[in-house]
Amino acid sequence: MPIKRPSVLPGFGLTFGFTTFFLSAVVLIPLAALVLMAASMTWHDFVRVVFSARAMGSYRLSFGASFLAASINLVFGFIIAWTLVRYEFPGGS
Repeated sequence: MPIKRPSVLPGFGLTFGFTTFFLSAVVLIPLAALVLMAASMTWHDFVRVVFSARAMGSYRLSFGASFLAASINLVFGFIIAWTLVRYEFPGGS
């Protein structure tokens, strides 16, 4: 009978199972429901819903917020990268 070697990552199976369940519950099930609802519409209804005022407002908010976050990350990321490369500090290589 072979002896099972201890895992490098203890509890990996449990955490992987929890992560898979969480991904399924939060992302995949609502996405599947969205696809099923869209598949049951006619092409005319689908275009009308996608280009409605509420949908356009949500697109504007989503893309605007992501552009703002990317811009802020660009500025602060450049500052941090400049500081790490330019100056000596304790713990740095």
